[in-house]
Amino acid sequence: MSNPILATIECDGCTGDASIKKLNNSPLLYLHCKTCGMDRRSGKQLQAKWQAAIDGKSDLPAVIEKAESLADEWSPPAESDPENKDENSGVSGKTIAVGTIGVLSVLAMFFKAIKG
Repeated sequence: MSNPILATIECDGCTGDASIKKLNNSPLLYLHCKTCGMDRRSGKQLQAKWQAAIDGKSDLPAVIEKAESLADEWSPPAESDPENKDENSGVSGKTIAVGTIGVLSVLAMFFKAIKG
């Protein structure tokens, strides 16, 4: 048996109708759109947005503030600026030298084997 529909909002993907439902034995909500499928993101801001739709609140900025004030949430690490690469990143001169010596050694053994 499917979970009951708690509210209906516009789908962010296709702008069609999407149903907000609650996972069994969990405090988390999820969104189900017949076109786009299921959205089970668990971020506090999105969960607060869906809860506001269930509660009939349209004051989204207050909901966002509340979500931001909640306990710490994981956030992705900041990406480094590609122009400011570390000196140790990429291929170093030492790596090229070792690779060149390795290739020359293999070639030397090959020619020695041919010469006999």
